[in-house]
Amino acid sequence: MKLKASAILMILILILCFCMSGCSCENDERLHTEDFYYRILSATGKYDYVYITGLTEKAKNAEFLIIPDEIDGMPVESVGTFTSMTLKKLYVSKSVRRIIKGRILFARSSGCKVLYISNIFKCIEENCTYYVSEHAEKNYREKSGGAKLMKVANVSYWYNYPDAPNEGIYFIDDLNEGEGFEFVPPDPTRDNFTFAGWYSDEECTEPFDMDGFSMSADQRINLYAGWK
Repeated sequence: MKLKASAILMILILILCFCMSGCSCENDERLHTEDFYYRILSATGKYDYVYITGLTEKAKNAEFLIIPDEIDGMPVESVGTFTSMTLKKLYVSKSVRRIIKGRILFARSSGCKVLYISNIFKCIEENCTYYVSEHAEKNYREKSGGAKLMKVANVSYWYNYPDAPNEGIYFIDDLNEGEGFEFVPPDPTRDNFTFAGWYSDEECTEPFDMDGFSMSADQRINLYAGWK
């Protein structure tokens, strides 16, 4: 009888441990920013990184979203399943190393453009066309043996100062013919400087006016950050 009671007690303890473990995972799923749900994972014990697992209710109705470089000081390295029927463009930061194959469902269901803001070759989702900078397309093609799923974005935003990160590229975009700037990225930052707007030239003598702009066929635009 005592043996039977001990066995029952052991089973109850195991069930309790399982439930506690399940709660822990559920809590991880509930971590979120304004736009994304995420989990915190460990890279073989070396450092922690963020794995994005879904969209918040607010983000599900957004037309433009940026996957950030980091959340709570940890790099955002992986993106899992999420679906949106409203997204026009998803901007993927340079920190993302992996987008799980077949998971970004909006890319095929709503015509969303996915723009990858990195000049470094990384493993990415195979079944989706990505827009990248001209330099990145060449980099990908050389290292992967092909770039069939890559398209060169026709708008590039440049940090415009020596030794800038990401080989100088701050942001990219792609506009259809006749389309204007519906979305403008957050202002870039630079230590000990203040952002002074976007310019058409590196010397920052010609401010670029986005209001009323309309993209022409085969046009490419380079925008340079001004600093003061």
